[in-house]
Amino acid sequence: MRQVIFGLCFAALFTAGQAVAQMPPPDTEGPPIKWRAELSDEQESAPTYSQGKGVAEFTLDRKTQQFGWKVTYTGLGEVIGAAVHGPQTLGGEASALFDLAPKGLGKLPLEGSVILHDGDIQLLTTDRFYVQIRTKKYPVGEIRGQLVKQRPTKSDVTQ
Repeated sequence: MRQVIFGLCFAALFTAGQAVAQMPPPDTEGPPIKWRAELSDEQESAPTYSQGKGVAEFTLDRKTQQFGWKVTYTGLGEVIGAAVHGPQTLGGEASALFDLAPKGLGKLPLEGSVILHDGDIQLLTTDRFYVQIRTKKYPVGEIRGQLVKQRPTKSDVTQ
């Protein structure tokens, strides 16, 4: 049984790696790419009962590969962590990729940025990352939202 499970896991990882390897390199021309995540308890994989809500907005500068964010939330107890996780599909679990509160959790909005590598950007464009806010009451996650790529606006295109 272990060999079957290991074989299936290896096949899934190999297939995912093949898909990323076949993706073209990120396009460095054009307007910034934007994502948005609506955060709620409905997207958590473990049952949570929260009135908490939030929004996470992300922008990728194509030339510099700087990925910046702004995260706000309300209705939560004591927040102990906020991170982007992935790659994973809706409802699945994945490791944290980076902390959304590098300056601490004391003040909203949470803002920051990281420089992404080509492979990160390729995975990001598949909409397989999510934001998760962890609290003292729900240490594995109270609210969560899948990053969804946004359509460019006229102002994005004319920048």
